[in-house]
Amino acid sequence: MSCNVPSYCLQSGVPSLVWDAGWTSHELSPVYDVTCTTTYPQVYREMGVSLCPSRRIDDIAGADIRAAGRTIGVSEKAAWAHWAELCSDFPNALSAVEGSIAEQGFDKVHEVAEFIRTDAERRVRHIADSQ
Repeated sequence: MSCNVPSYCLQSGVPSLVWDAGWTSHELSPVYDVTCTTTYPQVYREMGVSLCPSRRIDDIAGADIRAAGRTIGVSEKAAWAHWAELCSDFPNALSAVEGSIAEQGFDKVHEVAEFIRTDAERRVRHIADSQ
């Protein structure tokens, strides 16, 4: 049985990971979780989950990551470390999924993956710089 990382991680600037039942290993969640509404320019960038006062994904700051940790009973340090780990794991996971989808003949996946990569990098930098 798998379960997703808490939603604060999903909304922190990177897609979620799926963890095994023992929480000892993880992989990028299914494609429907990877692509978020930020890939659609016509969709407003407001999150369904309230992680920051504006609920806009671009407004998340380092303090919001720490506050989310406190809210769910995780220390600020642990919340930040988990967010940093997700950010570190994300590029390789995205590349692996991109390659797998490309092997199935979906050539447009490279454009989508590059958009996700660039958008996530920008948000990760913003969050890291705001801590």
